[in-house]
Amino acid sequence: MSVSFKPVSRLRGHRAAVSCLEAGQPGSTFEHRLLSGGEDGISRLWDVQRGLSIRGFLPPGNDALGSICLGKGAVEHCIFVTKGKDIHVFDARIQEPVLRNVMGSLPGAEDDISMLGLHAAGTLLAAADDAGDIQVFDMVAGERQCVIEEAHESLCSAVAFRPGATDEIHSGGFDLQSARWTATTGALIAEWSFATATDEEQPSQ
Repeated sequence: MSVSFKPVSRLRGHRAAVSCLEAGQPGSTFEHRLLSGGEDGISRLWDVQRGLSIRGFLPPGNDALGSICLGKGAVEHCIFVTKGKDIHVFDARIQEPVLRNVMGSLPGAEDDISMLGLHAAGTLLAAADDAGDIQVFDMVAGERQCVIEEAHESLCSAVAFRPGATDEIHSGGFDLQSARWTATTGALIAEWSFATATDEEQPSQ
């Protein structure tokens, strides 16, 4: 049986390719909201039911956005946006069409940030970068908790907190490795390789 899907609406507002999306969870502050980020350097918060952009977030710099994240828990009114090596924090409660003034910034990474992950309680934020490192921030104290250096041999493309766990992070990278870490100390718990014989370098004939 084939299943086909039709779009219920088109959200128009970005002037270049859209590179990242996050949907608000049911029952959260951002229920029925969609956060997008694009190569035009702006992040937009959409009212999905009305099909309208209700807020824009424009951090400094001319780079494309690397990652976005909707706040929850302890930081439920925050919007996190990355440009290059920097993480910018906006207050979504401010009623302006486009916010240019950030409420705060977190220490930059060694390389461009590719992915953000926020703990369900909003207490910890993880940032993966193109160098393969993962930074973990304590959002209550507003400071860096730890840095997992060389978590991956190349670009770290995915990072997320394990649901139901207090402080465990899962990560994945272009090195075809996945790993589980203790977020507060950066200690490795387990790792898995998804490389196959065809992925490995073949000896020359």
